[in-house]
Parts: sequence; C-alpha cells; structure tokens
Amino acid sequence: MKKLLVTLISIFMLFALVGCSNSKNEKEEKQEEMVGGYKLYDGEYNAELPEKAKEVFENTIKNLTGTTYDPIALLATQVVSGTNYAFFVREKPVTNFAVITVYADLKGNTQILKTYDIDLNLESDENSKDTSNLLGGWKAYDGENKCDIPDEAVEAVAKATEGLDGAGYTPIALLGTQVVSGINYAILCKETVVAAEPITTYSIVVVYKNTSGECKLTDVFNVKEYTVEREK
Repeated sequence: MKKLLVTLISIFMLFALVGCSNSKNEKEEKQEEMVGGYKLYDGEYNAELPEKAKEVFENTIKNLTGTTYDPIALLATQVVSGTNYAFFVREKPVTNFAVITVYADLKGNTQILKTYDIDLNLESDENSKDTSNLLGGWKAYDGENKCDIPDEAVEAVAKATEGLDGAGYTPIALLGTQVVSGINYAILCKETVVAAEPITTYSIVVVYKNTSGECKLTDVFNVKEYTVEREK
C-alpha cells in the first residue's frame, strides 16, 4: 500500500505550508504562506472551482487534445507577474491523478507550466475490464464530484482521528478505496499540526474501516521529500 501511495504524496512537496504570524493583531488566518510564495487555498472545496480559478482552468484546457482534465480542487496560488495556480486534477482517458501548475499572465493568457504525476495504479470502471473491484486492488473514486466525499468516508476519518493529539485533518477529496477485510480509504487532507504557530500541510491519509465499523488511521503521508515531474 505504501508503494501505491508514495508517488502520490511526492508531488505535493511544493505545496508544503508554514503558518506565520508576525503581529498579535493579525487575524488567525488559515491561508498560510507557502514555501516559494505559494498560499494554500482557504475557501470551500466543492463541485465548482472559485470563479477566477475556474476561468483560468477552462481557458487552459479548452484547446488540449488527446488528454482532458477534470478539476478536483484548487490547492494553492502564487502571485508573480500574474498568478500561478496549482490544481489537483483527474486525467482522462486513462484514469490518473495529477497536479498541474498553470500560469495566467496579466492579460489573461494561460499555459500549463508543469505536470506532477500521481500513479496509484487505480482503475475505474471507465477503462477497466472487471478488474477495478478485485480484492486487494485500489479503485479510483468515480463520483462526479471528488470533493463531495461519501458520508461513510468522512465518518471513517472522524472516527480514526477522534482524540488524536498534535494534529487535525480536514478531508478535501476522496482519491480511492481498497477492498480488504473491510475497506481502506485514501483521502487528500489538510493537516494542521497543533503548535504555538500551527503548521499546515497537505497529506494523504489512509483510514482502515473493519467489518464491524471500527476505524483506524493506518498511514499519514506528509508532504516533505519527493516530487515527480512529468517529462515534456
């Protein structure tokens, strides 16, 4: 399972966040500055991207051929001479998760700067031949809105992290499930480490729910060590 997920966590290195507060009068914002000037998106994660980000995304992908992207979430932005956007996406026709960074200049022109592949070896019903539900195999979540996480997955995270000291987890998107003796959930989360100056990062959380409904946090992959950039 770690082998399946290690690549996924790697691409988020560039989105590691450090909360900062230089004044007692500052609001306790949840939009911490990122390494390299990126800022974590602090809005709601739902079916629609924020208006400006949606415009940038749609303008970027409208002329793509061969590959299409379904947006899952806006992860972060960086103000340069224009703005860089980091989107978590699902790539089709071959199901794959990825992070793409998009640059929008001051005139509204956009381009994809980099693509960071996420290879979970997950298969969906769209491109599999009855292999996506094999016992022990991961299955990509095929819900229309990945941020509309099924209640049972949200509850599994809540139960698994109840009473946990030192960190809190906010689910963003369900990435996949694995049928074992029970079920494993792989969920993209915001992780906030409790400290005098809280540290917020992206993490991939794996929660196991047994056949009796008991839930356990089995893996938390924090974003620290790896990036996997696609060759152009």
